[in-house]
Amino acid sequence: MSLISIFDIPEIIESIASQLNSDELTRCIRVCKSWYQEFIPYLWRDVSVLDFDFVHWIRNIKQGLEDDSFGRNMASKYSHYIHSIETQFAPTLTYLGSDCVNLERLCLGYFPMLPTSNHEVAFWRHLQREDDIYDDAVPELLERNPGLRVVKLISATGKVAKAFGKLSHLEELWVRGRFDGRILERCSKTLRILRVDLECDNLRYYDPNIAGAIMPADLFLEEITFYSVQNMKMAFEHVASCKNLRVVTLTLYSESEVDDFVHFIQRYGANIQDLYLTSRESFAGLSRVISAIPKLRSLVVKQSPLHVLAIQAIVIHHKESIEIFENIQECFRCWDATIVDSRAKVEQLEAMMSLWSQCARLRVFSSLLISVTVEQLLESEWAAMTNITALKLAVNGYAGLEEDERNGRTDKLIYWLDNFKKLQSSDTITDWAA
Repeated sequence: MSLISIFDIPEIIESIASQLNSDELTRCIRVCKSWYQEFIPYLWRDVSVLDFDFVHWIRNIKQGLEDDSFGRNMASKYSHYIHSIETQFAPTLTYLGSDCVNLERLCLGYFPMLPTSNHEVAFWRHLQREDDIYDDAVPELLERNPGLRVVKLISATGKVAKAFGKLSHLEELWVRGRFDGRILERCSKTLRILRVDLECDNLRYYDPNIAGAIMPADLFLEEITFYSVQNMKMAFEHVASCKNLRVVTLTLYSESEVDDFVHFIQRYGANIQDLYLTSRESFAGLSRVISAIPKLRSLVVKQSPLHVLAIQAIVIHHKESIEIFENIQECFRCWDATIVDSRAKVEQLEAMMSLWSQCARLRVFSSLLISVTVEQLLESEWAAMTNITALKLAVNGYAGLEEDERNGRTDKLIYWLDNFKKLQSSDTITDWAA
């Protein structure tokens, strides 16, 4: 369902709500200040409660949070219905009151929707001034909601860390900043997904004297993310007991870290299927990592265009298992940035596409770092592949064409897409006019 605009007319809100399930409500409805004026309580049950507006909140911080008494009253009145909260500031939690006891998801201080880092900087400065609010409000909320399944925080130490002992159903934990590793001992029976930062101050919580409490032998993690790791070898030692790991996300900065990760995979990574990797290593190091995983199902690599030898390693070792491949980068770079000779560029491209065509189960392929022409697509072995369900490429060669010629190429592209019988209408080739 497409994004829904919520109006101030209660009848419209009610008619929309009756057509949505809980997932659609969470995804489509943003609680805003104007909506509070004509609020329908039962919608709170499955709606993630966001802060009204980030700029509005920044203004309120400067004014001492005095302008929002109406919002506080409404949040307190309907807090019993809330199952999911996403908020940027700890003071929001103080609005909820003692009736907020049905939470399943709590997210405090994450920034997926913010356009610039300046907002995050403002938040961190605010947090430094509001440590007391954070350290009081968060533990109280955790203790009142033992049914929490997902918790995302920017800090988990002291009283906050102790409160995790009350969470008997916790399945997913994200901590972006300070972190007390002993939380894992308190939640070892249920925790399945862990995303933590082992940088700087957090290392002191990983003292060898309490290593047993950090990664208990009965920890059944299935997914783990290291946002930042100062000592990769130590990090892998702490997850060595997690033999159920299926999904790993990390960044490799050096050859020694590649060695540590390969060693970890060989000893403990038999069940790893999905790898999300930011690599600053050469293609040789990346090839070693890819080759070491027994049965790779999904690979997402954040790097400049993946070298053909790294792709060759994927095909040689995982052509019967690989289903999803994405090669992404924050800034777009076309192949011209790395391959100067146009003939070499075409040869590299043909070699890559020929390799990928050998992957029998490949169904999702995304790489805007690969620049192709319609003719290259039509003449490639990909034209015969019928198992692709989602495809994103940078289709080159449209800029500067006359309209008739452009339409002709579009017709060719549509004809080529007809070969993909399962291609979903929402997952199309990306047209990049170079």
